[in-house]
Amino acid sequence: MVGVAPGGIVAVWVTGRKTVEVLFDKAHKAEVNWSKAIDYPEAKRVEFVKMVVEDSVKPEILASIRKNGIQFNQWANYRKLYHWMPTFVGEKFPKYINVIYFNGENNRLNFPLNETIIGQSRPVPDEISFSYLIKGETEADVFIIHFDKDEIFSAFAKLGSKQELLRFEFEPKLPKSATKVRLYNDKECIQLTKWTIEEW
Repeated sequence: MVGVAPGGIVAVWVTGRKTVEVLFDKAHKAEVNWSKAIDYPEAKRVEFVKMVVEDSVKPEILASIRKNGIQFNQWANYRKLYHWMPTFVGEKFPKYINVIYFNGENNRLNFPLNETIIGQSRPVPDEISFSYLIKGETEADVFIIHFDKDEIFSAFAKLGSKQELLRFEFEPKLPKSATKVRLYNDKECIQLTKWTIEEW
């Protein structure tokens, strides 16, 4: 799987049961007639680019880009690794969690976590999902949590700047929107509040 970002950044992932980044580099600029790169030679370049961008980028993101410009350093920030592990309030854990990271990777972490997994550093999570049996319920509920980019990157940068072990703690509740999500190290805790959860 290949991804291309503004500024010529290219990422390549191998994907299957999990997705792992295998290349991250910057492409060299090439002077090529743009009509040779697409199968739409009769379109004017400016009109074509405008059409594609407005069709593929969410309006709120496009408005932010127009106001603030493209943050070219964000691709490298997505790849920064932190020493963190997921945990749950109390002694009860799901069988596993699925994690999608901002850098395009994804993985399944099985509980109980072994020493190898605990010792690994990993990127900041964009989404975490798991099944959890709430006390008093007869069936496990599926929790799919999407994190706010600014809030979660700020929390990881503040608490994990020295690569100390961070615990990413979940306290599942019903309704799902009442769930508690915290990130903490040995000295400080930040409760995340801007995440969203899929209700179904």
